[in-house]
Amino acid sequence: MPRFQSSFDGAELFFRDYIPSSVTAPYNANSQHGDKQQPAIVFLHQWPLSSAMWQPLMVQLTETYRLRCIAPDRRGFGRSDWNGLQPDRSEIDYEVFARDVVDLLEKIKVGKFIFVAASMAGGESILAYLSSDYVRQHCQGFIFTNTSLPYPVATPEFPQATPIELWSQVIGAIRQDRVGFFADSFKGPLGIGNNEVPVNTLQHFERMAEAADALAVERAMQIFTHYDFSEKLAALGQSDVPILILHGDSDAGTPVAVSAARVKQIIPRAKVKVYENASHILIITHSQRMLSDVVEFVGSMSASVSQS
Repeated sequence: MPRFQSSFDGAELFFRDYIPSSVTAPYNANSQHGDKQQPAIVFLHQWPLSSAMWQPLMVQLTETYRLRCIAPDRRGFGRSDWNGLQPDRSEIDYEVFARDVVDLLEKIKVGKFIFVAASMAGGESILAYLSSDYVRQHCQGFIFTNTSLPYPVATPEFPQATPIELWSQVIGAIRQDRVGFFADSFKGPLGIGNNEVPVNTLQHFERMAEAADALAVERAMQIFTHYDFSEKLAALGQSDVPILILHGDSDAGTPVAVSAARVKQIIPRAKVKVYENASHILIITHSQRMLSDVVEFVGSMSASVSQS
């Protein structure tokens, strides 16, 4: 799989790039999508996982629906370095995460695309959009899944969100027993909720979390729990780019009322779909419904891409 260098500090960053083949006949191809000009899908993963979380969707979208699918590993996660060799570039923040995304999309000249961003990755996608002319010109839409937008921390105005003290306790629990914490969390309201999932599937996601750089795990949490995207969302609302939000009704980390519903208040045109009996890692428990919603969203975009 390919890599690229961050323009911020030279860090080596990994990404997956699945391109429909014109040589091999795909399994279970959908004839309605084969001849259409369609946008690519750019998947951004949630904390503390990697681009591997998206593979169940990426393979089907590429092979069955003939869509190019791109998914980077956020720096420090998966196969990406946390930092590069420039010692004066050590302050990594949300803007750096977004800059890495911009670097990738501009480097590969992705063309028309749609963001699919999970949890904290919604912030990266918005910052990438607002900071790059190229991204604004080519982004055809956003799909936010189990989003942490606009701000996942309790405030006097929105006390239903998670208190900052609890987020701090999470950091302490990870420092004490990282493997045990993720194993327990993924089985509960921060992962699959009340759904039954094969043990091997859960272990696969646990290994993703365990593979992340320890400093990246902690710093990334500090970053997304100290950034309020309300103003950035309002700026995004000035555009006409379509927005779809997919959220679980049992998400304990980012409940609907303080995440998806608040985004809808800030950007009224955003469409919200709430999944029943779904928690924070939708891709584990509701991948086929997500697939259907992504395909439907892409279908609504394809006409405008063909005309551009």
